[in-house]
Amino acid sequence: MEKFHEKLKNLRKKRGLIQQEVAELLNVERVAYTKWENGKSKPNYEKLSMLACIFDVSIDYLLGDYLEISKERYLKLKKQKEEEKKNLFSVRLKELRLQHGFSQEELAEQIGIKQNSYSDWEHGKSKPNYEKLEKIADFFGVSLDWLFGRK
Repeated sequence: MEKFHEKLKNLRKKRGLIQQEVAELLNVERVAYTKWENGKSKPNYEKLSMLACIFDVSIDYLLGDYLEISKERYLKLKKQKEEEKKNLFSVRLKELRLQHGFSQEELAEQIGIKQNSYSDWEHGKSKPNYEKLEKIADFFGVSLDWLFGRK
């Protein structure tokens, strides 16, 4: 993916401009502009906006590599949060069982299910139906919201 400084240099060359000409349009020293093209520094927002106008591109286009990184990071964090939330029920269920000193088999019997079904709940492989959820919440004296990590 083309970085900001590479895009800047390519856009300037496509327009047939030299660095000095662009620097003058921006009212900056040529040395400052050269640093932007070399990736050693970046323009402020005002100069960035002016560059977008000079080259007839959007600021999004100029900063595209940064936007993609941000979008990628956001999606990764979002997926991570969803996974954590998805597993929260399993974690809380196991916590409750251990706090009350039950084995999986003993708790499964109390709830009226097979031990392997209960094990699947604790390992996040499946979720109980509403009736079983209510039974678990009542058995341990917690709310359904708490079990699923809601406030």
